[in-house]
Order: sequence, then C-alpha cells, then structure tokens
Amino acid sequence: MCGAQLNQLDRENVSQSSAKPVVLNGGYGWIVVFGGFIVFMVFCGFNSAIGLIYIEITENWGVAKENLQWIGSLQVGIAFLMGPLVSSVSSSISARRIVIVGGCLQFVGYLLSAFVSSVNLLYVILGIVVGIGNGLTLTCSLLILNEFFDTKLPLATGIVISGGGIGNIIFSPVIDLCLKNYGYQGTLMISAAIALHVQISAVTFSQKRPEQGQILSLRKQISEMMDIDLIKTPAFTCSIISNILSTMGFYVPFAFLPNSAAHYGIDDISIPWLISIIGCSSSLGRPFFGWMAVTFYRQKIVLYSFVLTGCGLSILMMQVWRKFYLLAIACALFGITSGGTVCLSTSILPDIVLPHSLCNSVGITLLFQGLGSIIGTPVAGGLIEMVRNDGIIYMYGGITFLCAAMAMIPVIYITTSEKHRQRFHQKVLVTTESSLPDIIINVDRRHSITDTEWIVNV
Repeated sequence: MCGAQLNQLDRENVSQSSAKPVVLNGGYGWIVVFGGFIVFMVFCGFNSAIGLIYIEITENWGVAKENLQWIGSLQVGIAFLMGPLVSSVSSSISARRIVIVGGCLQFVGYLLSAFVSSVNLLYVILGIVVGIGNGLTLTCSLLILNEFFDTKLPLATGIVISGGGIGNIIFSPVIDLCLKNYGYQGTLMISAAIALHVQISAVTFSQKRPEQGQILSLRKQISEMMDIDLIKTPAFTCSIISNILSTMGFYVPFAFLPNSAAHYGIDDISIPWLISIIGCSSSLGRPFFGWMAVTFYRQKIVLYSFVLTGCGLSILMMQVWRKFYLLAIACALFGITSGGTVCLSTSILPDIVLPHSLCNSVGITLLFQGLGSIIGTPVAGGLIEMVRNDGIIYMYGGITFLCAAMAMIPVIYITTSEKHRQRFHQKVLVTTESSLPDIIINVDRRHSITDTEWIVNV
C-alpha cells in the first residue's frame, strides 16, 4: 500500500472513530467473544476426533492409518501458517467477510470429502481446503478481540480459546455416534453441516474503531512477513525451537490414542471419552494457567517450561498405563498442561521481545507452530511403520515436549539477566508518518503486555 493510500486510511479511521465510539472491555464485545468461542469449538472439536475417522477410513479403504496422518497435520498446520497472512489483510478486509469465506471453505471441504475415495484427494480437500478455512476463521476470531478489549483482553482471549476444550468434550462422542450409525461418509456430511455454524460467528463480528484520544490497541499494517533480525535474537530463537518441538508432539494423543486404546483392550464405548477427558481438563487448564500467568507474571516463562514438562510426562504415561482409569488420569494431566501451553506460548513473547517487535513475533511463532504441526504426526506415523510398535509414538511425543522444555532454559536465563531487564524497562517512542500530525505513542512497559498502555496524543 502506497503512502497516499495509508494517509487516506488514517483519515478514514480517525473520522470513523469520532462517529462511532467503542465501549471497551464489555458490552457488545462479549457477543464477539461468543462468536470466537464457536470458531474454536468447531475447529478443535473436529481435530480431536480425527483419530476416530482414521480408524473408519482404514477399515473401509484398507489403507494404512499412517498414510492418513497428513490430513490432520495439514488442517492444523495450514491454519497456523496462515496467521501472518490473515493478520496482514485484516486491516483492509473486514473480519466478518474473512470468516464467512473461511466457514464456506470448511463446509465445502467436509462435504466434498464424503464423495472421494482417494487418500491423495483427502489430503487436498480435507487437509488443505479445510485447513485454509480454519486459518481464516481462527486468526480473525482472535484479532477482532483487540477492537473491543484492552485490560480485559486476556480474559476474553481465554474464554474464546476455551471453546476448543468444550469442542474436544462434545465432538468425540458425537463423531463416534455418527460413525456407528452413518459411516464415515455420513459423518463427513454431518460435519459439513456443523461447520456452517461458523457463519454465526461471522454475524457477530461487527468491527468498530476506538474513539480518538482513548487508550486503545494499535494494530499495525504488516509490511513484511518475516523479521530476520528478530529470528537472530537468541531468546526468541530458543522459544521458536521450543514451539516447533511442542507442536510436533501436541497432536499425538488425538491422532493415535483411539487406535492404541483399542489395542489395549478398551471397549469401543469408552475410547471416545478419553479424548473428551483431554478436552474437559484442557478447558480447566487454559483459564487456570492464564490466571497463574497474571498472578505470577514474573515467572511466566518458568511456568511455561513447567507445563511443557507436564505434557511430556503425561504422554509418556500413555505408553505404560494401559487400563482405562490409568489412561484417563494421563489424559487429564495432558489436558490440563496442554491447556497451559496453548495459553502461554504467545503470552510469554512480551517478556522476550520489545513492544515494537511483538506483532512480528506472534506471526513468526504461529508460522513455526504450523510447521511443527504439519510434520509432527506424519513423523510419528513413520516411526510406527518402521518399528511396528505403538509405544514408540508416545516416546516420541513425550521426548519432543521434554526437549521443548529444555529449550526454554536459555530463555529463562536471558530474560532474568540484569541487562535484559534494563532494556525492557525503557520507554519506547513510536512515530508514524502521515499527513496528519505525528502520533507519539508512549509505551510504558512494566511487566506484561496486559499492563501495557498505548496512550495516543494527537
């Protein structure tokens, strides 16, 4: 976008803000939160039940389940990879339109998948097409919260992402029931109908602009997708390595546990409830660790390392605990701690990078999380094919999380150093060039992004 267009956009934003004031931290914003809650419920619900669909397709098509792992990986990975792109266009295209397009792609992907009989076509339709739809809806459901919340933004975000845990609880038994009564084709058709409910979220996403002179969130147009200098920062590089490793192991229980539980002799009725237990405990873990991060804000990175370790140990337990009640305990532990990783993975970034790099750091983190999600479960499937033992995947998943926790040790050391603390307690002046009077933004960086005040004086 050229300079003249940016200046015109600035004028329009100021005029809109004067005409349409926004009540922050409440009011209509909670309706928007409800819309985002639905988006995450649908996305995480389907993704958690993908292992049940793998079993049905394997039995009907006679293909190895390892060949199907790319489907779920593409769905999740592409959704994360699209984060920076959607962020960059969201300032020129309304969130409502983006979510409508994303919901339609989800619907089309699930519907067409019911009529194909090729694994390669499933990669494209159920993996890539649905993955693009996921990316459009997920990113916008988080970005739009910045227009309605500032001090209550962590609470609003926590409620939205807790929809994923509710989806995990509900969808596994529902998908299992549909598979038993309608087969995988009927289940995919029903999934397409459920995906249309994302359009409800689109209706709620009515964007507004903050009133001039108020404390507000600054959304910057992204001109570059990657900040190479930021990647060279040691602390941020270690956090990226940690994110790649953790996302490589994150979806192991969802993709493989249903099949492993059947091999352990657990009855078909009980298997879907293991995934529901993960979802239920994750719904509790996300707000709990969000509260912990606010209460013990100086130890957020240590807390993040703790939940990564918990995820690794709980996955390792799934290899040796083969009774239903023991697996239920392991699933509950994984759900609670994995909820913490979801909550904290980007929340720690304000303690690692400077405020002016925060936008890029979030986009880059999502990008590498997408890469980890894409390669994670296929690598696990390849290990099963090589070793012919399901136990190897839980060793793989557990070790990736433990290595992710170890990768955060240098980050803890760097961010607690005196030099780093002095750097982060300085005030940063950001000046935007336009034909309007210069906008000087004083960023008083105290201890976390939730306490950052963007005070705009025109």
